Amino acid sequence: MRFPRFPHDPGFPLILRAGRRARARLFERGGLCPEDVVGTLGASGGPKWLVLAAMDRVLMTHLLAAGRRPRVHVGSSIGAWRAAIFAHPQAAMLHERFLALYLSYRHERGDGPSRTLARTRAMLADLFPESAAAAILDGAGRLAIVTARARNRDLVGDGRWRLARGVLRLMLANARGRQRLARHVERVVFADPRLPQLRFSDVVSTQRVALTPANLQAAILASSAIPFVIPPVRDPPGGPPGAYWDGGIIDYHFAEPVGLPADMADGILLYPHFYTRLVPGWFDKPWTTRHRPGGILDDVLFLAPAPAFVRSLPMGRIPSRKDFRRLPDNDERIALWRRTVEACARLGEALEWLLEGDRLLTLLAAQVPPGSSGVSGRPG
Repeated sequence: MRFPRFPHDPGFPLILRAGRRARARLFERGGLCPEDVVGTLGASGGPKWLVLAAMDRVLMTHLLAAGRRPRVHVGSSIGAWRAAIFAHPQAAMLHERFLALYLSYRHERGDGPSRTLARTRAMLADLFPESAAAAILDGAGRLAIVTARARNRDLVGDGRWRLARGVLRLMLANARGRQRLARHVERVVFADPRLPQLRFSDVVSTQRVALTPANLQAAILASSAIPFVIPPVRDPPGGPPGAYWDGGIIDYHFAEPVGLPADMADGILLYPHFYTRLVPGWFDKPWTTRHRPGGILDDVLFLAPAPAFVRSLPMGRIPSRKDFRRLPDNDERIALWRRTVEACARLGEALEWLLEGDRLLTLLAAQVPPGSSGVSGRPG
């Protein structure tokens, strides 16, 4: 692989941003050392994750597989699936299986929430039987799955119109201020019992539930339960009673700091993401003043495809859940998604290339450090 004009090559496919403490650590250590990596963050986004598949594989094989240091893997929605795979002792094998299942998913005209639920459960059973859950909870990974538990009675999912009213109330409350989410939902984190409490820096209350082999599938399913697409998970084992929805309602892109345990506070979180910006919550998409630039989180090394690279992809963009409607022919959609994954192998190659020698530091040295006067506060 050749990237001869790096780091000033406008055609370089990958963007890296390091938060303040992560940047200092990288230069202090002379690069990214596996022992400095304390985990990953995985955002919501459905099929958008496909552009990250090659990068995920590189992270698994080059950084996360090294040593037995405990590492935390935090995810919501599709990020919860990726986090669970990162946490598995045989992550690369499980990742390959997940990608194959995802790329073979067929959405038929007329499929409603119950049909989508059945197919999602089948995929979960294939990937995370109780033996896989036990392996995750016995390995070096420390998994944390973020869900949103309904506090608004209309969000319990009893009837489409009642749910629509609940979602509308939630959306309007969020429009008035993100802090108003707390009246409608609370964050419930299903976490490895060995992992101390994670600290979230917003006003939404957070409950912790011990993750077990008996509730791993329910936790991932709950974190994936998009209103009107999949019904909520009700009363998951070990959790407080109620209806649990997609974790992205609260934590769409993890745009605020996640406080790590003391024994991980000196390390670096890896954040492969499909956009160069971070959107705090699902309903914050239209509120661009709430969006934050990648690299704003102090302990994070942020990786994302460059916008020019995204424009070069087969669809001129990254895959989206809207593709099920835009491309009703399953064969056409699957072919385009496969071609996109193949094209995004270049992202994995670029990351692998960056991990050699001092190339990553060369790239970071060419950037203005976060928080300096040269950095715009507007999201990329």
